[in-house]
Amino acid sequence: MTGIVVADYRDPSHQKALLDLLDDYARDPMGGGKGLSSRVRETLIPALTDQPGAFSILAFDGDEPVGLVNDHRLKAGGFELRLKAGHFA
Repeated sequence: MTGIVVADYRDPSHQKALLDLLDDYARDPMGGGKGLSSRVRETLIPALTDQPGAFSILAFDGDEPVGLVNDHRLKAGGFELRLKAGHFA
C-alpha cells in the first residue's frame, strides 16, 4: 500500500508500523537517543485505543511505513482543543 491512512489500532500491521516509526524517532538524538522500552511497546497501543479523541496517521511508501503523526482532539466546555505532538495547534 502506498499512501496516507488513519491508523487502525486493532490492525497488527498498523500497530507494528506505529511502534517501529516511534521507536526510530526515540532512537534519534531528537527523540532522546533511546529506543522504546518493552513496557511502552506493550502498553502504548491499548492506551491510545482507550484515549477518547486519539488518532494516528501513517504514511507508507509501498509496504514500508515512512511517516507518523499522533494527534488528540479534546472537547471541554464547548471548546475544541487540538493537541499535536505535545503542542497546542
